[in-house]
Amino acid sequence: LSSASAQELFFDGELSTHFDNTEYTGSGIGDSRTVFAVRLTPTLGYRFDSNHSVVVGANLLKDFGSHNVIDDTMLVAYYQFQNSRFGANAGIFQRNKLIGHYSRAFFSDAYLIYHPLVQGVAGRYTGAKGFAELAVDWDGIYSPEVREKFRVLLAGGGTFAEIGYAGASFSMQHFANKSTFYGNVVDNLILNPYVGVKFNAFFDFDIRLGGLITAQRDRKTDQGWELPAGGELYFKMTRW
Repeated sequence: LSSASAQELFFDGELSTHFDNTEYTGSGIGDSRTVFAVRLTPTLGYRFDSNHSVVVGANLLKDFGSHNVIDDTMLVAYYQFQNSRFGANAGIFQRNKLIGHYSRAFFSDAYLIYHPLVQGVAGRYTGAKGFAELAVDWDGIYSPEVREKFRVLLAGGGTFAEIGYAGASFSMQHFANKSTFYGNVVDNLILNPYVGVKFNAFFDFDIRLGGLITAQRDRKTDQGWELPAGGELYFKMTRW
C-alpha cells in the first residue's frame, strides 16, 4: 500500500532587527522618536499533506534600552493552504505572508515593528504574470482598554515588458472607541495605484511611482468626508 499524502513536522524562525528614526521637528505630521528593537519569531508546524499545514509559535519583541527581558509576547497560530497558484491563511500569522505592495502610507515602519502579525484571514492568487490578494485584519477588540479596529486590504497587479509592473493596493480601516466612551467612529480609505520597474545594473533596483487617493471621516464631528490626496516615489537599491 502506498500513501498519497506526506506528513511532516517543520520548524521555522525569523530573527530581525528594526531601527526607525523619525524627525518631525517643525511639522505636525507626527512626533519625533527613535524605535530600536529586535524581534524573534520561532514557530513549529505540522504539514499533513502537500497543501495543508497548521503552525503555532510566538513573536517576541525586545526594545533596546529596556530593562525587561522581553517587552512583548504575541501568539502565532494559523492554518495555511498553499498550492502552485492559490494560498490562504487563517488565524494569527506573520504580516510577511501578505504578497501585496502596501505603501508606508498604509503602515509606517514603527507600526510594522509593533504590529508584525495579521489577526484574521488572507487569500491570494499568484499567476505567471500577475497576482491578487484579499485580507482582513482584526487588530482591536471592543473593551474598556482597547479601541475596536479592523482593516480590509486588497491588492493586485501584473508585469509587462520584462522589467515593468503595475497594480493597485487598497486599505479600508474602521475603528470605534473604547467601550467606556460612546461615539468617535472613524473610517479611513486609501487607494494606491502604481507603476514601476525592476532591473539589475550591478545593484538590484526597484523604482515605483504611485498615487495616494484617500477618503476619511470622523463621524463625531459630522463634517462629512475629507478627501486628501498625494503621490509617492519609492526607490529601493539592494546588493547581495
